[in-house]
Amino acid sequence: MNANEITMPGRLMSRIQKVSASLKALFLVAAVISALVSLSATVVMLESYSNEKLQDAVSLLFWAGVYWCAYRLFRACSGGQFFSVEVVRNLRRIGGLGILLGLEEGVAYFAQGVGDIPLWSDLIFVPFYAFSIVPGIAFLCIAWIMDEGRKIQEEQALTV
Repeated sequence: MNANEITMPGRLMSRIQKVSASLKALFLVAAVISALVSLSATVVMLESYSNEKLQDAVSLLFWAGVYWCAYRLFRACSGGQFFSVEVVRNLRRIGGLGILLGLEEGVAYFAQGVGDIPLWSDLIFVPFYAFSIVPGIAFLCIAWIMDEGRKIQEEQALTV
């Protein structure tokens, strides 16, 4: 057993690995479909010069990135590496992409609404962008906690 594996009863570890393997497959399919739909939305946008399609393509590309990182996260978990650098790295990426997705949606909404309605009314929708930003921040905090746990585990493995 290496330093990145956590000690658990065999049955529990086996169940977690099976669920992680299923989720890994689900997120791989979601990443591929999102990337393909993003590509087709980009082609439609180029043909019709639609800014709305560009926003859809960019959002889907962010989601494809989130799904890809989730696939890699569960791939590591299905291998029994719960406190590995790979897990922490993918949690950070998911958090960062979540924050970028919320910011992208907010900027696109404000850019579309300029001149149409008063700016103060745009502020009403700011909490809705937090639905991507707040979970993104939570993922970054979880990644930090997991990284600290990994460091503690490595230190304990070195002490006699």
